[in-house]
Amino acid sequence: YKFSINGINCLGSSGQNINDMKKYSRIETGIELIERTLRWRHLAPTAPDTIECFPSLGLDPFIFTESPHIYFTGNQEKFDSQLVRGTDGQITRLISVPEFSASSTLVLCEVNSLECRTINFDVSELISDDIEGKFSRLQTATQ
Repeated sequence: YKFSINGINCLGSSGQNINDMKKYSRIETGIELIERTLRWRHLAPTAPDTIECFPSLGLDPFIFTESPHIYFTGNQEKFDSQLVRGTDGQITRLISVPEFSASSTLVLCEVNSLECRTINFDVSELISDDIEGKFSRLQTATQ
């Protein structure tokens, strides 16, 4: 997905491209694979061989000609982030966004400074084994 916010160019994917590359590479970290795709300027180098996509005649839709300011990939194992400088001097914030259903973590990136932070919504420690007791007390209190 490509979009712009106040002149800040953002490029992102749901993560299939990076997860697929992990299957065929010795590179273990998602952030390193994200950096490689940025340097290669190709969002999905394994498509259409191992990632399903519509074939394209002529122009490859996964090639990008400009470095984005923010390049993110979702559904990764963990949060990671780094700044990289391209050969043309462009600075890009790479972000590995963890799978929310597994991590309960949201990633925020400040578009002016390119600084990242996470917010965790994990409530597992607030939930005890006595859910049914809490639920019956809640029902009694609301009646």
